[in-house]
Amino acid sequence: MCVGDVCQDARCGAVTCATGTVCHDGRCVPETCVEPACGPGLACVEGQCVDPSCLGVTCPFGGACVGGRCVGADAGRLDAGTFDAGTVDAGRPDAGSGPCLGLSEGAACGPVTVCRGQRCRGGACVTENLADGTRCADAGVCQPAGLCQAGTCNQPPPTACLTGDIQVSLTWDMQGRDLELHLIRPGGRINDTTNRSDCTWNTCVSSQPDWGVPGVATDNPRKDVDNTGALGPENIALNGPEAGSYAVLVEHWGGGMPSTAQVVLQVRGVARTFNVSGLPSHWVWDVARIDGTSGAITGVGSTRDCTGSWSSGCTLMLP
Repeated sequence: MCVGDVCQDARCGAVTCATGTVCHDGRCVPETCVEPACGPGLACVEGQCVDPSCLGVTCPFGGACVGGRCVGADAGRLDAGTFDAGTVDAGRPDAGSGPCLGLSEGAACGPVTVCRGQRCRGGACVTENLADGTRCADAGVCQPAGLCQAGTCNQPPPTACLTGDIQVSLTWDMQGRDLELHLIRPGGRINDTTNRSDCTWNTCVSSQPDWGVPGVATDNPRKDVDNTGALGPENIALNGPEAGSYAVLVEHWGGGMPSTAQVVLQVRGVARTFNVSGLPSHWVWDVARIDGTSGAITGVGSTRDCTGSWSSGCTLMLP
């Protein structure tokens, strides 16, 4: 509704606030501005200094309204929000002009593209690269995510991976080192090299364990892609799963920083994606269970610390 020459929230029409507070969204909040404390070209509306041309303009997350238009956000991109929205700081002598009028040092002042964006520096709107390592393209099945490097989005080409009735694929970020993918048959355990009930780096790469019907190779699992650095991918495929519950686990095998990882499960044409953040070195992520008969996928999502139970991998009785 209009109060004088300014549009205000209709929910505040019947609200009376105490001195030092102002009505916003129908409730009283501390007042952060009073006329004429706002700078030139700005108005005090519901306790905030705003550009009158931005009244009624709603910007995407990470964006800021400047001169009646939204800048500094691309809500459809993975890196939206990497450049923070500008905040009004009209009292600063370096508040700038043009796109940087009323924006603080370092605030977004223009669009963010894949790996480049615009920020206010010394009152001027300048173009600069997003931080190296910023995620700029989605990961996928046997496809690591793209990361910004010197203003360019670099994404490794996809790896040709085996498919099957069950296909499990793993990718991770630059911080992790050698995340290890495991597919464990019903009744098995992680890093079981005696009975070879775990398909992983030391049981399933150069040779395959004999699962399913004894002596039949077509129902044995195979780990055809094994990556010992950053990003991945890793991949395991299995045809003819037996009855029972298969477990999908991931170890952070190397000594990298806590890592963000993604597992894609494809079971008889149905795909499910699972994610974890901050997985430390020598921890295990219990991802999901797969029913060998129905193909049903059930997420687990728990993590376990194996740092005190580690010898060429986690030695805990998991899952």
